Amino acid sequence: EVLREWIGERIFFDARLSEPAGVSCASCHDAARAFTGDNGSKLVIARGSKPESLGIRNSPTLMYLATAPEFKFIERDGKRVPVGGFFWDGRAATREAQAKEPLLNPLEMNNTDAKTLIDKVAAADYAPLIRRAYGANVFADPERAFDAVTTSLAAFQSSASFSPFTSKFDAVVRGHAKFTEQEERGFGLFTIRQKGNCAECHTVDRESKDPRD
Repeated sequence: EVLREWIGERIFFDARLSEPAGVSCASCHDAARAFTGDNGSKLVIARGSKPESLGIRNSPTLMYLATAPEFKFIERDGKRVPVGGFFWDGRAATREAQAKEPLLNPLEMNNTDAKTLIDKVAAADYAPLIRRAYGANVFADPERAFDAVTTSLAAFQSSASFSPFTSKFDAVVRGHAKFTEQEERGFGLFTIRQKGNCAECHTVDRESKDPRD
């Protein structure tokens, strides 16, 4: 798993993988900005690999994807409601499925198909690591290699780099800190249905434990 995380990190920051070269996953998901950003467009939407290409939505953060559930329907208050998934609309069921779309999206990294991308990956300096992790012949099948790429990206995005759990809320959950009186009132407004009820969509469990514990 550590090897796959390392491969995923190399892929995530590799700006040679777009068409034309110059845009990586990190271009629109900047680690210094909670893994979000605009890739220099100065707009709420990110710029793709071509100067004239602009996305249709702003780049969501990739923080804490490891805790996000796969897309599914649950029963809530007698209604069947969707939860989980990836992208703003939840259309990707898994992190691996999410990772595929930007690589091929003409408004983002603009590779025409899996083979176009995989030819670049196979020529990268980290290609031997991919062969070690996924088999010596992994690049013989572009779709299999594409799965290896997205599995590695998902592994990296599930690492501690994306899920530091260092906020004050996390410290409160672990019993290492306490809310101020004002923060406690804010938490009530956030969670109480008759008040702000933010937690209806932004779910929170104050009694939950840090998944790393």
